[in-house]
Amino acid sequence: MARKNNNKALVTPATVNAAELTDHDLALLQALEDNSGDTAKSPDTVQVSAGPAPTSTDPEQSLTQMADGYTDAERLAMANKVAKGFDDRAAYERTKNPNNERIQKNLDKSRAKLVMPSAAAILIASQVEPEFVNRSVSEGSRYNVYAVEKLADIVKALRDGTMTNKVNIAVCKSLFSFRKAGESFTGEMAKAAVCDKMKVSKAMQAILIRHTVDPGTMSTQTSSTMTALQTMGIVKNSGSFRAPVYELIDSPQTRRLEEVLAA
Repeated sequence: MARKNNNKALVTPATVNAAELTDHDLALLQALEDNSGDTAKSPDTVQVSAGPAPTSTDPEQSLTQMADGYTDAERLAMANKVAKGFDDRAAYERTKNPNNERIQKNLDKSRAKLVMPSAAAILIASQVEPEFVNRSVSEGSRYNVYAVEKLADIVKALRDGTMTNKVNIAVCKSLFSFRKAGESFTGEMAKAAVCDKMKVSKAMQAILIRHTVDPGTMSTQTSSTMTALQTMGIVKNSGSFRAPVYELIDSPQTRRLEEVLAA
C-alpha cells in the first residue's frame, strides 16, 4: 500500500527524533515553536545563542570552530533545506515504486539524523549541498540510500566525536593507516578493509583495519562508504572509475575525523 505523502519539511520539535537532538538543538527548536510556530518564516527572530563564537581568526580553523560560529538562523535554514531534500527524495521514490517501504524507512532514519541544526552546521562547514540526496547518479537513479546512512554516521562522528558504523570505522581507520605507511588506498584495499575474507598480502594485512561483512555485500558496503566520504569532502578519487585510488583531502573535516578516530 502506498504511503500518504505527509510534508515534513519544516523542522520543529514535533517533526524530529528527540534522541538525535543536542541541548542546543532542543533549545533552538523549542524557542522557535514558542515564538512563532513557523520555522520557515522567522528563524532569525528567535533569541537563542548560537554557541561559542570561533576562537581563532586563522583561516585554518577547526571544523568544530567553524560549525560553532554559524548563527541559529543559518543552522535552521540549512536544516530546513536538508529536510525538503529528503521529502523530495521520498516523493520521488514513492512515485517510482509506491510499495517500496524499505527505502522510505531508510530515508526517514537518515533524515532524523541530518535535519538537526547541529548536524546542519557540520554540513555547511563541509560545504555539502543541502539537496545532495537528490543528486542524479544515472538516468532513473539518485544518490545511494545506503551512502546517505553512511554519511549520517560520519556527520554524527564529526559533531559528537563518536562513529558507530563498523564499515565506516574500518575504512576510515585504514585510510589514515595507509597514508601513514605511504601506501595507496585503492578500491581493492577499500574492499579488503570492509571484508576480511578478501585475500591480501601480508604487508597490506599489517596496515589494514578490517571488518567482517559477507563477500556478497562487500562491493555495496564499500561503494556507499566511499561515496559518503567523497560527498563530505574527506576523500577524493585520484584514480579512475574502474580503478579508484582514494586519497585523504587536507580539510577541516578530515582533520576532525582523524582526531575522532584516534580518541
